[in-house]
Amino acid sequence: MARRRGRAIAAFGSAMALFTPAMAQTLTPRLNGDARLRLEQVDDEAFREESLAVTLAARASIEAALSPTLWALVEAEGVAALGDDYADGTEVRAFQPVIPDRETLEVNRAQLLYKAAEGLDLTLGRQHIALDDERFVGRVGFRQNEQTYDAARLSWSPRPGWNADISYVWQVNSFLGSASAHGPLEGENTLVNMSVATRLGQATTFLYALDFAVDDGPATESLTTGVRLAGRADHDDVGIDWEAAAAEQTQDGQAGDAAYALVGFRGRVGAFSARYRYESLGSYDGTAAFQTPLGTNHKFQGMTDVFAVTPPDGVREWLVATSAALGQIGPARGVTLAISWSDFAAARDGRSYGQEWSASFNAKIGDIGFGIDFARYEEKGFGSDQRRLWLTAARQF
Repeated sequence: MARRRGRAIAAFGSAMALFTPAMAQTLTPRLNGDARLRLEQVDDEAFREESLAVTLAARASIEAALSPTLWALVEAEGVAALGDDYADGTEVRAFQPVIPDRETLEVNRAQLLYKAAEGLDLTLGRQHIALDDERFVGRVGFRQNEQTYDAARLSWSPRPGWNADISYVWQVNSFLGSASAHGPLEGENTLVNMSVATRLGQATTFLYALDFAVDDGPATESLTTGVRLAGRADHDDVGIDWEAAAAEQTQDGQAGDAAYALVGFRGRVGAFSARYRYESLGSYDGTAAFQTPLGTNHKFQGMTDVFAVTPPDGVREWLVATSAALGQIGPARGVTLAISWSDFAAARDGRSYGQEWSASFNAKIGDIGFGIDFARYEEKGFGSDQRRLWLTAARQF
């Protein structure tokens, strides 16, 4: 693995040496930062006690132009817990549900970005990678500690609407942090995502080959291939969005493939919208199921994260949601309200898992964004009843 990683880095460096002009003698640094304070409460009937976490996450970065075509960026990230009345997953607390926002202080990003030509970017180092809607590859921005990737990445847009994104990833720095059971996940991973604009929307084909070595043990391998279509149509203040996707996944040690399917629509009239979404992650005959280990899974299949890891019999979700963008109310601007309801069932045999409903409120007062989110999962055959509450305040600098 180290040899292949070395070859990838050497090839990337050779390309940069071929195209890069002499570096500028002076730097033009740009500073950026953000902070987010959050209270998260979890009441899960499978545990004797609740978990209550109050955490503060902060990031600060410096970006500098080394030449007209070469940029460097370094970003530090820290998460502090204001109290310890929750299980963060680092130590065993069998009596409390886990809230995976561990205390940490780390280098979040450290990358070189080389603009080799118009529409052609090469990025080397620790970086964000977020593809499509982040269902399969994302930065897990909801959690206080972001997920980043140590990778060599090529992004090419030869014309508007045409995109190719190819990455070789040798380490995934999970949102669970270095204190988790496995720490950063090393491996040999290839991410290929190519899309083109069509009359029906952006058509994408993708291939994600993952090969992780966990605790120096046997590699965890999977190959996911699929297609996706996402588009929208607007007329005055009325519009509709649509999305559809299909994929197959092969896992090491499993016979055959597991299937993925998605169909979704969202209608918009003025400030109001309504949404329907069906998503299915299939099963390997009940022994294992389609997984999305690099995805921003909190965005999908319920805010309570009951199905963040797909159960062996797979999972199907039917989602109905509505939202309203209310604009300014008093000192608050950008006010939005959203309500959603989901029904879950096993993909293999259709038996009921449970239902979840959630509500969200977001607004901004001055330079600070505020959010209130609540979700309740009602068990009908999988998991346990639980309620989750989030109170958030965030600011960018």
